[in-house]
Amino acid sequence: MASSLPPGISLDMIPAVPPPTGVQPNFIHPVTLGKEIIAVSVVSSVLAVALLCTRLYSTLKITRSAWYDDVTSVFATAFALAYAALIINTRDNSRHGWDLPISAFDSSFFKIILAETVIGAFSILLSKTSILLLLYRLFAPDKRFRYFVYIGLLWATVIFCTSLVLALVFCVPRPGEAFSSPQVVHRAAHQDIWAVVQGTLNVLLDFYILYIPVPIIWKLKMGRKRRFGVIAIFMTGFVFV
Repeated sequence: MASSLPPGISLDMIPAVPPPTGVQPNFIHPVTLGKEIIAVSVVSSVLAVALLCTRLYSTLKITRSAWYDDVTSVFATAFALAYAALIINTRDNSRHGWDLPISAFDSSFFKIILAETVIGAFSILLSKTSILLLLYRLFAPDKRFRYFVYIGLLWATVIFCTSLVLALVFCVPRPGEAFSSPQVVHRAAHQDIWAVVQGTLNVLLDFYILYIPVPIIWKLKMGRKRRFGVIAIFMTGFVFV
């Protein structure tokens, strides 16, 4: 592609997206969300580590009841931190498409995108698994509830495996190809449909996880106000859905 360009024109001078009428591409000092990305990533990472440390202190030192849900929460946090690091690393690309030169989409860019996809999938799977295992530990005596947990775990695993397989099939170069080759870019574009499906399935799974303990809590022998209070504690998860 570069060899077919007119003399004196390089990929560093061509915007990835045509600018709107009257707008000039700005490759030198573009408006970006770099600072916002750093702020959100750092704050969320610090909160995640702080909450994880609080949880581990409680289960290891106070109740001495650490279980598999604690283990998966550690790995989920580790993958989330790795994902945040990758997002920060690509913050310079968080600008208008017309302020981004085509040369930015090189092999390194697509390798990072693939890494984000895989690491993000692991983080989502492990975080949902941790929550489901915690619910299993809390309500294990109820046989029907255990099946609800199994369904949730299977649901999360299917989403993860599908995401991983599609990422490897569509985004990994085949023999003779590079990460930035047109063939790989064209195949990777097919993942747009799955991205919408995956997002929808993950949101539905979040609502499913939030709902399954409600019927059991409602049957507990306690006052109505206290029952609503316990349900409200579990429903705080709606804030993050």
